[in-house]
Amino acid sequence: MQQDSITLSYWNVQEAIKVYEYVQLLMKEEINGRILQQEDIGIVAPYSKQVEFIKNGLSLLGLDNIEVGSAEQYQGREKPVIIVSTVRSNRKTVGFLADARRLNVVLTRAQALTIIIGNPTNLMQDGTWYEFLKLIKANKAIAGKIFNCTKHVPTQSELIEIEPINGQNFS
Repeated sequence: MQQDSITLSYWNVQEAIKVYEYVQLLMKEEINGRILQQEDIGIVAPYSKQVEFIKNGLSLLGLDNIEVGSAEQYQGREKPVIIVSTVRSNRKTVGFLADARRLNVVLTRAQALTIIIGNPTNLMQDGTWYEFLKLIKANKAIAGKIFNCTKHVPTQSELIEIEPINGQNFS
């Protein structure tokens, strides 16, 4: 994770690379019998520098029609797939992510699939994120490993059991 010395906004190169990998993988997948289009995917990041960094990388990949924005920019809007880049990876604070309203917006924008890219150990420092991670574990949602698509986006009943994240037991 890096911080801009002028704007103080953060960006995370490793997370951006993971976003690009997921986008390229998802562009080969189907939802409701049709291949995902760029317009079907939205990317949310809490920091303007990460939004800018991801947009630039997608542009270099020829993926200019994927919308990238902040939680505020997605308020009241939805996409079939939302990828969330949490950015913060230090062990001090979760920053903007501590705002429960932002988390609510981020987690309710996807119509079919939400992919969260981030450091769960860091996120668990915040009570709301801790409860969310505990919930996805209890519901056997996917976390803590690479999502391997198999020509469709899994439904709720198809989600696989996750392993403890960084040895953390959520019970």
